[in-house]
Amino acid sequence: MKSVLTIKSVHSNLKDKDPLISQSDVVYSIPCLSCNKTYIGQTTRLLKDRITSHKSDSRLHPERCALADHVHRNQHHMNYESIKILTKEPHYSKRLFKEMAFIAQDNNCINKKSDISHLSEIYAYLLYLDKESTSNID
Repeated sequence: MKSVLTIKSVHSNLKDKDPLISQSDVVYSIPCLSCNKTYIGQTTRLLKDRITSHKSDSRLHPERCALADHVHRNQHHMNYESIKILTKEPHYSKRLFKEMAFIAQDNNCINKKSDISHLSEIYAYLLYLDKESTSNID
């Protein structure tokens, strides 16, 4: 005879998931409220601290990143409530590569294309093929 009830079925997962903005080592995207463009970035810091920096840069230092430049130049507003974490990667070089890959695949990103200048031509071509194959399915 075996009991149907187990400890796992009676108790929920006791550890709460980290709130989105309390995560670090992530590649993220922030959509613009004023147009259909998106900013893609990566950070080692907590996401909420990076968002604070983006807001400050948008007001005071628009030359620091493409997001701040877009907001300042076009008088647009970013939708900080709709941030998405695209991937979590603790290894810095891998996270930079993943950020470049997401930027390369997004036609509507705010990022300067110099952000992907270190992406190998082979990887860029493979990402292009992948994007083409998924767009043909849609």
